[in-house]
Amino acid sequence: VITLPAEISSIARFSPLTCLANVIPSVLIPSPINIITFLAFPSSDALTFLVLLSEKFDIARLAVSISVLAIIAFTVISMVGYKYASYKNYIVIPTVDQVAQSPARDAGLLTGDKIIKINNDEIYNFRDIQLAVSLKPKEKLNIVVDRNGEILNYTVTTLINKEEGNGILGVFPDTEQYDMYESKKYSLFPALYHGAKDTVKYTFDTIKSISILFKGVKVSNVVSGPARITSILGDTFTESFKEDFRIGLYSSLSLISFISISLGFINLLPIPLLDGSLILFSLINWITKKEIPPKVQIIIQYVGIVIIGFLFILGITGDIRYFIDKWRLK
Repeated sequence: VITLPAEISSIARFSPLTCLANVIPSVLIPSPINIITFLAFPSSDALTFLVLLSEKFDIARLAVSISVLAIIAFTVISMVGYKYASYKNYIVIPTVDQVAQSPARDAGLLTGDKIIKINNDEIYNFRDIQLAVSLKPKEKLNIVVDRNGEILNYTVTTLINKEEGNGILGVFPDTEQYDMYESKKYSLFPALYHGAKDTVKYTFDTIKSISILFKGVKVSNVVSGPARITSILGDTFTESFKEDFRIGLYSSLSLISFISISLGFINLLPIPLLDGSLILFSLINWITKKEIPPKVQIIIQYVGIVIIGFLFILGITGDIRYFIDKWRLK
C-alpha cells in the first residue's frame, strides 16, 4: 500500500520492471552496513544482534539495495536530462466567484505577480510552484514575488485538498506565459551527488506523505493498491515515452525510485508482520536480554494481521473506485 504525493501522481504509471527493481538488488548488492556496524560496535552482543538482522531478516541489505537503486536511477536522470513544458511563474489570482478560498488572495498577492521563491526553493516556472506547495498542506510559506521590479515578501498559509492530500495556494497560471524548459545535465560524479541528494529528498517526501494522511485527507483516494499502481505506471510509460524519450525516462525512473523507497520505508515501520516489527523485537531482546513471551508475540501478530488487512481492504476498495471513475470519464 503506497501513498503517492502530488508531484508523483501527476506523472505516475507500471511495468514488470518495478518488480525486478525491488527483488534483484537485494540479491546482488552486498551490504556495507554490516562492515560499518562491525567497526562501530565490536562487542559480541552487537555482533550477535547484527547477524540476527542480516541473516534472519536481511534488513540491512534490503535498505542498502533500495537506496542504491534510487541513487542509480536519479543519477541516470541527472546525466541524461529531460525537457518539459510549463507555464511561467506569473500568477493569476482567482475571483471569489471562481474560487471561494484562496490563501494567496487573502495574503495580498495580485494577478501579474511573479513568484521567484517559496521558502528556500527557487521558482523558475509554474511547475516549480506546484512542486513547492504540493507537500505543504496547512503550512505557512514564505513567498517572495517580483511585482513590476519591486521584491515583496508574503506569508501564506496553504489549504489542504482533502480529496488528494496536496497543498493549495489558490493561484492560477497565466496561460499566455508558456515555455519549454530543460533540466541541467551533469557528468558522472556530479550526477552521483545529485542522485544521492534526490534519493534523500524522496525519502523525506515519503515520510511527509504518510504524515499528511493524518490531516483529514480522504485516505481511500490517496492510498493506492497494486492495481491502481500498475495502471498508473503503465499509463506513464505509454504516454511519457510517446511525448519524448527523455521525458519518458525521467517519469519512469522517478516513479520506480519513489515506489522502491516507499516500499522500503513502509516495510521498516514497526507494524506487526512487517520487518520493522522484527527489528523492534530484536532491539528489545538485545537491550533487555530477555525474549518477548510467545503469547505476547502471538497477540502482537494478530494485531498486525488486522492492521495489514485493513490497509489491504482500503487499497483494494480505493482501486475499485479509481477504475470506476476512470471508466465513467471515458
